[in-house]
Amino acid sequence: MRGNCVRFNRSYEYYDRIAAVYDSMYQDEYWRSACEQTRRIVLRYVKNLHGLEVIDIGAGTGTWGLWFSQMGSYVTLVEPARNMLDIAKCKFGRSNLLQRVRGFFCTKIEDLENYQQYDIALLLGDVLSYVESPDLVVRKVAKLLKRHGLLFGTVDNYFSYLKDVIIYGTLDDLKRLQNLGKLPIGSEFGVFEARSFTEEELRKLLRLSGFYVAEITSLAVFPNAELNLKFGTHFNREAEHLLYVAVKE
Repeated sequence: MRGNCVRFNRSYEYYDRIAAVYDSMYQDEYWRSACEQTRRIVLRYVKNLHGLEVIDIGAGTGTWGLWFSQMGSYVTLVEPARNMLDIAKCKFGRSNLLQRVRGFFCTKIEDLENYQQYDIALLLGDVLSYVESPDLVVRKVAKLLKRHGLLFGTVDNYFSYLKDVIIYGTLDDLKRLQNLGKLPIGSEFGVFEARSFTEEELRKLLRLSGFYVAEITSLAVFPNAELNLKFGTHFNREAEHLLYVAVKE
């Protein structure tokens, strides 16, 4: 799949390359619906975000960190793609919200040396699908969260990968997906290998790291947020992405 594209060994190398156009790639109806659904779910679990400590892992260009800071939270942004993080810094500067930032860290979460405890951790933007060791990352997040702290994240759905490989892929792609759950993904700017998850695999990963799984639902299967909130869990095998909420026990 995408055999003629530049291949990157690490996901953050790809995102470093596309940083200047990244935001423009996520402006369509699907992503507007996904963001609205995510905001609504966050506020369903946390009525008041003011004063909470939030760590945004895989912060990208700062979209989610900025929203949480606008809601009154203090945010720590962790992003290994330097160009993405530079854009995030500019956004916070233009919004006069730098006082809400505890720090910008250009590093992988696995390498972060930070002993602060957080109320909320974010793994939005399919971070667990893009990191080298999802189990290591989830364990690190568990250490960073306070007891009963909340984790919000998304992952690529295995069944979406399966559909794509049946339509566009090769037999080798199918075998690799079945054996490892991985496929190359990306755009005309390049590709990198990403990992997909079934709902069952995601639940197991979170539980083994000391989390109670509060919710796993499909992301933006409808253009309407109300429909996504009401019926999303019925489409966990059809959605492109899964949105999850977990609580540190």
